[in-house]
Parts: sequence; structure tokens; C-alpha cells
Amino acid sequence: MLTDYRDFVLLKASPSRPIPESHFHLTHACLGLTTEYLELILATSRENTEEELGDFLWYLILTAHALDYNIENLPTEVLPMERKSLTIKTLGDMLENFISLCKKEIIYGNPQQGVLITCFFGLWREFLFHLQSCEFPLDLCLLQNKEKLNKRYQATFSQEEAAERKDKQ
Repeated sequence: MLTDYRDFVLLKASPSRPIPESHFHLTHACLGLTTEYLELILATSRENTEEELGDFLWYLILTAHALDYNIENLPTEVLPMERKSLTIKTLGDMLENFISLCKKEIIYGNPQQGVLITCFFGLWREFLFHLQSCEFPLDLCLLQNKEKLNKRYQATFSQEEAAERKDKQ
């Protein structure tokens, strides 16, 4: 019974065309943003919240790269009057919309580039609101995340160092 259903799922879920290699980073970013958002929700201390915000930032920058978006065009702060209330749910809602658009682009082959960039920009602004609400400056967020990843990886990514996680020792 389950084997038949698995075969059915694989038949229906497999794209009829190869997925372009250019979507590797976008897929990686989507997975990372999702897991980091969940870890941000579950953060138990200020230190943990700051660490997760740094990780979320890393995946936002990877997303910009995947979308071929010039990060120099991103604002580094937002005005307090631009936002009346702040909830982690708003970030989650924007992330859900972004992931849905990415699925259409990557899996269904339905180009979403312009909409993805608009949605990414909203996600970026929401991230900045969270940094500001935590009184955690963007430059400090960048620095702490770089320090963590420099402890973890000698030079570039390696699966062995990722598993070892020297930054957690």
C-alpha cells in the first residue's frame, strides 16, 4: 500500500525537466531560511536569538546572490515609523510567501524573478525590524556571524567541519 503510494507520489512530484543548476543556491537558501526561522522562534536567550538572527542573515545574503540581487542596494536600517507593530509571525508569513514563490520558480518552472525580488526585499526589511526590536545592530550581527563561521570552517565549507562544529565547543 505505502509502496504504491510512494510510486504515485514520485511520479507526480518529479519535474518533467531538469532543475537548473542555478537554482542550487536558491534551494539552499530556502531550506536555511526555514530552519533558521524555526530556530529563531525557539530561541531561549538573547545570545541564542542573536546567533539565530546572524544565521538568518547569512541565508538572506545567499538568497540575494541566488536572485542575482545587488546587496549594495539593500537598506541597512528602517525608520521606526515605518512599522507600527512587530511580530515574529509577520516574518514567518513573509517567509512562507517567499518559499511558495521559490517552489513555483524551482519546481514548476514558472518564472517568478520580479516577484521573488519584491518578496525578498520585504523579507529583508522585516529582518531589519527584528534586529532593531532586539537592539542588535546589523554590523554587530554580521561580525558575530562571521566570527562563528570562521571558527567552524578553516577556509571554505567542508562537510567534515560542518559536522564537527568547532564553534560549539
